[in-house]
Amino acid sequence: MEKTRVCVVGSGVSGLGAAWLLSQRHDVEVTMFEERHQAGGHANTVEIDGFPVDTGFLVFNELTYPNMIRLFEHVGVKSDPSDMSFSVSMHEKTMEWSSDPAGVLGTPGNVVSPRFWQMIRDMMRFNAEAPKLLEESGDDEITLGEYLDANGYSQAFCDYYLFPMVACVWSATAEDVMLFPARTLIRFFVNHHLVSLEKPQWRTVSGRSREYVRKLTQPFRSRLHLNAPVASIVRRAKAGADASATEPSPLKDSGFESVVTLKSGETHVFDHVVMACHPDQALRILGADASAAEREVLGAFHYDPNIAYLHRDASFMPKRKACWTSWNFLGHGKLDESSLESARAGASEACCVTYWLNRLQNFSAADRGDVFVTLNPPHPPRPDSVIQTMEYAHPQFTVEAIKAQGRVAAELQGRRGTWFAGAYLGYGFHEDGLTSGLRAAFRLGGVAPPWWRVPDGTPLAAAPHRPSAFELDAMDADARVAAVARACAVGVKASLDGAAAARGLSGSEASAGYILASSASPDLVAELAVFGLHTSPDAASAAASTVGMPEADDDSGSGSGSDAMTSTPSEGGGASVDSDDSAGRPAGLRRRRGDDSVSAAGAGPFSGDASDAAADVAARQGRGSGRSSVASLRLGARRRCASLGPAPAARLVPCGPGGEPVVWEDPWRPGAVSTPEQRRAKGVTVAAVGAGGGGSSFGGFVDAAPESVPGTVRFYRARAWPAVEGAAAAAAASGAAAGEGGGYTVLGAEAGGKAAAPLGGTRAAAAGREPAGWCDSLLSPTAWASAAWGLAAQASSWPVLSVLRAGIVEGCVVLREPSGHSHLFGDALAPAHLRSEVHVSDAAFFFRVAAEADVGLARAYIAGQWSCDDLAALFRVFIANRDSSKSSFSSGKVWTATLGRLLNLASYSLFLDNSLAGSRANIHAHYDLSNALFETFLDPTTMAYSCARFRVDGVDERTGRPRFAGSLDDAQVRKLDDLIELADVRAEHEVLDIGCGWGGLAIRLAQTRGCKVHGITLSSEQKAWAEKRVEALGLSDRITFQLVDYRDLAAARPAAFDRIITVEMIEAVGYNYLGTFMAACGRLLKPSGTMVMQAITMPEPRYEEYKSSADFINTIIFPGGHCPCVTSLTDAMSRNSDMTLEHVRNYALHYAETLRVWRRNFNARLDRVRALGFDAAFVRMWNYYLAYCEAGFDTQTLGLHALVFAKPAAKSAV
Repeated sequence: MEKTRVCVVGSGVSGLGAAWLLSQRHDVEVTMFEERHQAGGHANTVEIDGFPVDTGFLVFNELTYPNMIRLFEHVGVKSDPSDMSFSVSMHEKTMEWSSDPAGVLGTPGNVVSPRFWQMIRDMMRFNAEAPKLLEESGDDEITLGEYLDANGYSQAFCDYYLFPMVACVWSATAEDVMLFPARTLIRFFVNHHLVSLEKPQWRTVSGRSREYVRKLTQPFRSRLHLNAPVASIVRRAKAGADASATEPSPLKDSGFESVVTLKSGETHVFDHVVMACHPDQALRILGADASAAEREVLGAFHYDPNIAYLHRDASFMPKRKACWTSWNFLGHGKLDESSLESARAGASEACCVTYWLNRLQNFSAADRGDVFVTLNPPHPPRPDSVIQTMEYAHPQFTVEAIKAQGRVAAELQGRRGTWFAGAYLGYGFHEDGLTSGLRAAFRLGGVAPPWWRVPDGTPLAAAPHRPSAFELDAMDADARVAAVARACAVGVKASLDGAAAARGLSGSEASAGYILASSASPDLVAELAVFGLHTSPDAASAAASTVGMPEADDDSGSGSGSDAMTSTPSEGGGASVDSDDSAGRPAGLRRRRGDDSVSAAGAGPFSGDASDAAADVAARQGRGSGRSSVASLRLGARRRCASLGPAPAARLVPCGPGGEPVVWEDPWRPGAVSTPEQRRAKGVTVAAVGAGGGGSSFGGFVDAAPESVPGTVRFYRARAWPAVEGAAAAAAASGAAAGEGGGYTVLGAEAGGKAAAPLGGTRAAAAGREPAGWCDSLLSPTAWASAAWGLAAQASSWPVLSVLRAGIVEGCVVLREPSGHSHLFGDALAPAHLRSEVHVSDAAFFFRVAAEADVGLARAYIAGQWSCDDLAALFRVFIANRDSSKSSFSSGKVWTATLGRLLNLASYSLFLDNSLAGSRANIHAHYDLSNALFETFLDPTTMAYSCARFRVDGVDERTGRPRFAGSLDDAQVRKLDDLIELADVRAEHEVLDIGCGWGGLAIRLAQTRGCKVHGITLSSEQKAWAEKRVEALGLSDRITFQLVDYRDLAAARPAAFDRIITVEMIEAVGYNYLGTFMAACGRLLKPSGTMVMQAITMPEPRYEEYKSSADFINTIIFPGGHCPCVTSLTDAMSRNSDMTLEHVRNYALHYAETLRVWRRNFNARLDRVRALGFDAAFVRMWNYYLAYCEAGFDTQTLGLHALVFAKPAAKSAV
């Protein structure tokens, strides 16, 4: 079969996207020509001493790069969180500030600088007022300079904030910035959350951008021609084709062919050409063959060249290190002219911005030094610091360029077999380039990326397209909804702008209500695309009759001409829309003053218990009206309807792995989700998607304002979807309130994810209660408490994040906040055993850690406020940085935890004492939990709760560590035999087992040596269990157990035993009683006696600090516990007994393996653990404990020593 020949000119992201997608068709042969020596365009990876860094394409985010995110997921490109902080340095670095909390004030003089506070004032004003321009009708050609001049923004705001920000984003001059179309720039600021506190999470490619270039070029690697600049392209009609055809060419029979001539003189013929290069380059290549339309449209775009240096010269960074950020703008002084008009005329200097690659790409300066990329510096960096010099060109936008974007799609694409792609068709970013390439390939070849398909695999019927404001303005209301829905449903970010969109919708008889276009982060359960409410009076009436709900009241109005986003008088009762509730919310969320009916979120599709509950609430509030037995949903200022009619928008039914609906993030309250578990749920998919010509009908979506009910604080909005069998039960089990009725399943979640009173999934309240205004909130104690807690949680995050950022240089920790924002600390390329990802689900996590440091970290985990993909790896990272000379990491650096540490230490010292009475209480707190609990993870043969000795099967060449083999049972028996051998036990001996546990050692001694054994313990549970086992084995004549303290036994039976073996009991003795213990053992032994001790130990260099602190283990797991160092044991021995140390050996790595096996066993038997009555908090605590200790032994932060002590007359002590 003859293949269609397609040529792609340019290997930037737009060309790569188009070529990769076209290569998915087996009947298409793609050839790419690139003039440079490597593919990728701005995806330029450079190696510095073998370490890769990116110099062009640096970051992307989860919100505004949907196609890139999904492409990377599809081809397996991994990414890490990045940081997009920003700083400004002006007036020869005498005025500096940064977006980091530590650098906001920057230069000390800023505190008293009027210009600085002018900037802050106007920044806040711009963030609040600028988005309103998108809702106003008027001149779409107003420039940014004209907008700023007309609205009286200060020169300080322009100099210190807006110009540096915009110039850095587009690498533009001041003159270019002032000529930007104001609407386009403000829309960009809104879409990228630059006018709000909520910021998208930025990411960077883990192995640098060369990784994605390699994967995208794989399908056509043999036809990728580098160092192959194209000289000319001439298009000619094929034999028999109409040379005057102007319509887009289909793939199979374009009617044209293109003759591509390289500068080398080679000539190639293709059926189609994708011009994935800059428009000026495309015109140069087309030359005289370019049509008049191509010359006019492509000529409207302008690119500016920028010289870039990869270097190590820090002189382009802010003077104050606290102000160093990811993006750093360096100004040469303020604009001299006082007016913006004169500034626009004279400010043509290039923007100087320095990217701090260490922070953007997560690598440590301690290891690799500081690395920077500086664009357009006022002078070159120091020659000895320059690694490479590059040139990049970036598109600049004018009103003419924005208009030309729409004309490319309408007038140029596909004509004479020629297609155009590039970032200039969007905002100029990688996402825009990729989207344009995918769109061109889709229209050319009819093949859609996998993430553009509905679940049955059918691609969308039309190319996904981000409609521009100009295109939307030219559409009728239904077309607007369909266009935005079609774009968003496939991941192309698009939206209708506030009230302007609502006015357009309300002007249509077919559509009145609202349109929401949003793209949620991939870490949420799914993607919220577009939902449109269609509420024409006829549809509302018909829907009401089908679900048994009342029709619209007589006063509801016609609905066809209402302005849904403005406050207008009600035709019937004279009530008006609540103006406090109008900002930023769709018309469907309005409620009228004076209305005495009951309003319930999602009430339209309900009957039965939902309406009864609503009536009950109304009755309790004394506001019943006779109609309160039926709840109704308000849609618009003049209309009430009961349900949804057909809608032209997309259909999304979000479902979990079992088909159950899930609760979405609340789009009007960012970060508000149902439960952390649902938010992180794996396998959650979109069950059905359809848009425009996609063929699917709208299933239904109901949304209403959060309401209060007695006994609750606040609810998030309910959601309604077509009923799925078993969905309500599944949702209720996950913590969401759920109900079914009228063919719908409705879910609702309280703040924090807890379901409240079973209201059938609705959130009902007596109507007539006005929504709380700002004054009510100001006077509300609950509001103050909530605000105070929010501020405390936010404030407490700063010291915690600061310690992590400054302290973690070895390994890598990714921390994801409840909002979804992520931080990466350390080296993104760290090995797997030193990488961990932390998910914080409750902001109280920061408060606990800031207050109690490492103990607070443990308590927050037990409380379920954070989770981790690999706890042991997290602790290994902490330990590696604590021990690193390059890091200052320490929990002590969390200065806010000083009081908490002192209180924990005081509690440990005062209440966890290991006196006679204290020891019994402390042992009971741990060992008497439940014998059955310990059976779930210990080996059944010995029930040994101590380090095993595994068989060593060689050495791991990669790590240099021993390779362990054998079962836990075998390893525990081997440990017991080793201890018995060290003690040189014979049949005639009587052996004392101090801390006998469940009797495993005593049984092994009696069975293998035939000696008598006396075991002592303070755990009644262990003693009873051990006695039953000994009796069952018929060893009661040789083994006895006693519930007694070692001190009491020494007083009662001096010089009674030939051997003492004590296995990991010394940790329960306590530092103050080490001498007492050694004296008691010396007294218990006969003159020729020997003692063998297996002890968990602390290394000597850390022992003094350890003695004066309280940690997770000795406050929560082993109350009163203390791990001695070997020196403290020998000192206590020499001062309090006549014994000498004869032998010592460390088995720490064996303990790490033992703990790994215990943790695996424990988690494999969680059903049994829960059946014993242990809750989720206990399970988390036990996992934390096992992983914590595993990391300690794995890094030999803790030791496991076997020591042999001998009396003077001992004949042998090996």
